[in-house]
Amino acid sequence: MNKSSSVTFSQFTQEQIKKMQEAFQLIDDDGDGMISESNLAKMLRGLGKPDNKEDVEQMLSLAPDETLTFPAYLSLMSECMGEMPDPTEIREALKAFSDNEELLCDSAELEQCLKDVGLEDPAKLDRVLAHFSAKQVSGRRVFKGEKFVQSISE
Repeated sequence: MNKSSSVTFSQFTQEQIKKMQEAFQLIDDDGDGMISESNLAKMLRGLGKPDNKEDVEQMLSLAPDETLTFPAYLSLMSECMGEMPDPTEIREALKAFSDNEELLCDSAELEQCLKDVGLEDPAKLDRVLAHFSAKQVSGRRVFKGEKFVQSISE
């Protein structure tokens, strides 16, 4: 394994690697250990998407020989995901906004603090807050911190 692959492996937890390996194996339906153009086209058709040749080629454009091995797939996924902090670190950060085990936080306060520290893409923040927030009986919107942490660490 080359150095870049080992760095990539160290970015992910064992559980994340296992889930990505399962996803890789689903896409690699012929079981040859590589995701090819035909594997991607078949996956897109299975999802009900058009298997546009240009889209498939673009997906493989970063891969040498236009195929993805599992280490190359992990590398690509790490670029797509960015480096995620450890779930424990996220929980500790959310505790600054919450005093309960469910890590319920005031959505407006959390949003403002994240914008104050320079969150680069407010649209992404809005999507996350919408997905993991709920309106309480009091009318206050709360961010479900523990639910968020569990979803990103699965």
